[in-house]
Amino acid sequence: MPEIDYAAEVSFATLVGCPLNGEWALNIRDNLSNDNGFIYEWSIEFVSSLTPNQETFLVPVNDFRFEDFNNFSFYGTDSVIFAGQNPGPNSLRIVSTDDYGCVYDT
Repeated sequence: MPEIDYAAEVSFATLVGCPLNGEWALNIRDNLSNDNGFIYEWSIEFVSSLTPNQETFLVPVNDFRFEDFNNFSFYGTDSVIFAGQNPGPNSLRIVSTDDYGCVYDT
């Protein structure tokens, strides 16, 4: 194994004091030998009996649009084709408005 830091990017200290204190274990298995070994996403799911009365709701999205679309070779109402000018990471922004008028972007 390469001698690099395999620690989390963000501290787990925010979990201290949560109602689910105790010993936790995270087991990771990399099934692909041809990748770089990075974990790009993970999540924790708890059994529903831990939070039996949790409320959920769904707010419909009324509108969304792309901004800063200079690198789109096609821009339609329901699809786009992105044509990046440079290799590497490229950014684009999607703005959405929900049923309550709240605006979100990423």
